Amino acid sequence: MRRWFWAFSSGARMCIGMHLAMAEMTTLLAAIYRKYRTRLHSKQQNASPGITSRFEVFSDETVPDITEHECWVHFDPLEEVNEAAKES
Repeated sequence: MRRWFWAFSSGARMCIGMHLAMAEMTTLLAAIYRKYRTRLHSKQQNASPGITSRFEVFSDETVPDITEHECWVHFDPLEEVNEAAKES
C-alpha cells in the first residue's frame, strides 16, 4: 500500500489544499531551524533516505545504501551548538 501513496495526487483530482499544506510545511521547517541544527544519526551515516514515488524510489546516488521510509536525524538546540563553538 505504501508504494501507491501519493501525497497530493496529480491531474484533475489533485488535492485542493496542496498549496496551503506546502506553506504550512515551509513555516514549520523555518520554525524548527530557528531553534535547532540537524546532523545525521549514526544509523543514517552510509545510507540515503529513499523517497518513494508511485513506481520508483529516488535517493542520493553518491551514498552506497538506501533506507526506504526512514530518515534518522539528530536535532541539536542552537544554544548548545553556539556554546560548543565558543569553547573550541
